[in-house]
Amino acid sequence: MNNLDEAIAFRTQSNDYLTSAKNLVISVEKDQIRLRGSDPIDQLVGHAFELSLKSKALREHEGIKVTKYSHNVLKLFDHLQKQNRDLNAISAIIATRWRERLTRDRQILIAKFGDYAVALTELGLPTADDVDTLHYFLRNDVAWYSERMTSGGSLFRYHQTRMDIIPQIGFWGINYHRPRQSLIWATEIMNA
Repeated sequence: MNNLDEAIAFRTQSNDYLTSAKNLVISVEKDQIRLRGSDPIDQLVGHAFELSLKSKALREHEGIKVTKYSHNVLKLFDHLQKQNRDLNAISAIIATRWRERLTRDRQILIAKFGDYAVALTELGLPTADDVDTLHYFLRNDVAWYSERMTSGGSLFRYHQTRMDIIPQIGFWGINYHRPRQSLIWATEIMNA
């Protein structure tokens, strides 16, 4: 199999894993299925991103051996980022999407609470300025996933009693699993 064929196969598998993850998230949100933890969803998202990254590497870099990176998506991400600036552009797009989503959520809360918006701001609701100055780096979310995918054969696959801190963006009842959503967006962009 040549690089292009392998890249297409990885991209196809990536889309399948991503579709599965997104459908699982929707099913959990609609209470159609109950999971005891988020590991199954995170495993699917992480693997979708990994396959997408490997597909990108094979399409853009002649002779690259993606197998040497195994599941270390951070190492592959860093290698690709040094080769071209496309991943920086993807990071900027995701930062914009976060700003748009948080601005929208803030406006919904302001509309819901009306005159209490000033009090909400004093109690921690981000202002428009706070949302605009959100500093976002895709690499941080890739690192979070990579650490879990390479540790002891994958923390997502093998049960281990552990306390895990999931980087979240949230305020007033709105909470987003930041690495998951960021990698979903990144995978969609790379697979487009």
